[in-house]
Formats: sequence, C-alpha cells, structure tokens
Amino acid sequence: MIISKTDALAAIKVALATGGDFAEVFAEDSYSTSLNMIAGKMEDALSGRDHGGGIRIFKGTSRVYLYTKEILKNVLIDAA
Repeated sequence: MIISKTDALAAIKVALATGGDFAEVFAEDSYSTSLNMIAGKMEDALSGRDHGGGIRIFKGTSRVYLYTKEILKNVLIDAA
C-alpha cells in the first residue's frame, strides 16, 4: 500500500500545527531472505516482510519518530 500525497500532506499539516518545525512521512514495503551456510551445509533460512509507515517530527534540535504497521490517513494523523 502506498501513502497518497493527500494523506501524507494531511499528517504533515497536523504535525506542524502542533508545534513541529519540520515533518516527514515514510512508507515501507520490503521483503528480505537470508540463507546461511556453514561448511557447505544449510544452517538456516529466514524470510520476512517489513510493511508500514511512519512520521518524523522535528522541533528545534528535538525529534520524535513513530512507526506503525498500518498506512492509513487517520493513523498517521493520530501519530502526528
């Protein structure tokens, strides 16, 4: 799922309205696989998916970051 420009801007506007100097929104949807071998023998295999979104807000030299598994407008606005 992708964060729409409208939803990202809505979350950023809330972040700035609550006192932030700068805000940015992130979206992630990635898969990874890792195979480990020792002495030519398969030791283990791992597979996973990172999916979600986040918002980082800066105020002066302070910052806060929230990450959520749900990329929804209301969730990002609540985080802001």
